[in-house]
Amino acid sequence: MSTIEEKIEILLDTLEKVGLDFNWLIAITSLATQEIAVKRKLDELGEFYSEEDFQKLAEKLMRAIERRGERAPHILMSIVRSYRHIRAKIMHDPHKTKISTEEADAIFNNTRALVRRLFEAESGQTNISKFIKSINKSSLSEKVEEFKKLNKTTKKQIFNAIMDKISLLKWNEIKVYEALFDFLLEAMKIESNTNLQIELFEIVIQKTLIGGPSFGKEKLLSIISEMTRLNPIANFIKEKGLIDLIITEFEYSNSFNIAAYNAKILANLAYLLNEKQVNQIIDVALTNNQITYSWGAASHLKKILAINKDKISKEKAEKIRNILRCGS
Repeated sequence: MSTIEEKIEILLDTLEKVGLDFNWLIAITSLATQEIAVKRKLDELGEFYSEEDFQKLAEKLMRAIERRGERAPHILMSIVRSYRHIRAKIMHDPHKTKISTEEADAIFNNTRALVRRLFEAESGQTNISKFIKSINKSSLSEKVEEFKKLNKTTKKQIFNAIMDKISLLKWNEIKVYEALFDFLLEAMKIESNTNLQIELFEIVIQKTLIGGPSFGKEKLLSIISEMTRLNPIANFIKEKGLIDLIITEFEYSNSFNIAAYNAKILANLAYLLNEKQVNQIIDVALTNNQITYSWGAASHLKKILAINKDKISKEKAEKIRNILRCGS
């Protein structure tokens, strides 16, 4: 008997001791999968959500799909109607709610149908995992060209999957999977649909900033620093209110290289900064030694100063100029 089979047997035995059975396990796992699927699709579409119940999340997803000129999957609407009451009972009162084999099978089958409808393409579906595994230095150009021909949904799935993989990399694996970082940048740069280019960038930046991967962040910030040179990307950051988040990331710079990339990102956005943000950047640069003594950050800070010199006091400007060795 395999380890997995042993664990399942022990799990079922444990459930039986509290009056639960295999039907409950199938139902609860399927319902949890439904919620994860809906949230994952909302992430893919760039839709924000909070800790809402499943019905509200599903309705938000239906509206998001319809706003894009598509029809919401019938299976999604069916699930919202079918399990509204039973969901709470199975989740919170399982000892009072007996699930028949037929009911468990129905929930399981509907869950499979939902996941298939949301994440499996119509025809010629790209195997996301296989596609990502095939990305390496020698195949990079070929994979970028292949990516260009894919539909919007598949492109976003690939970006989400790559970012998820990067988030799990150990420090000694970064070099091995370096091509994934190169792919993200090249794929965004060649994307001709500006709106989709922005959506792909949003996946990268949302999964990089505060709370992002422990390793590989330097490479991701390098990608962001390249993309923020583009006006549509910079304007998107301004409109989404992400500048303050980027400044916070700058404040937490824990190496000279990280500080340099963060400073470059802010320099690309220099003309969009307000007075409060400019002063916060200067204050951070004066107090975080990883920034203060980063030669890579210095030139970018000089650019921010030059563009926003009317937004800070002469005293503060003089102080930061002296530190940056650029004179008065």
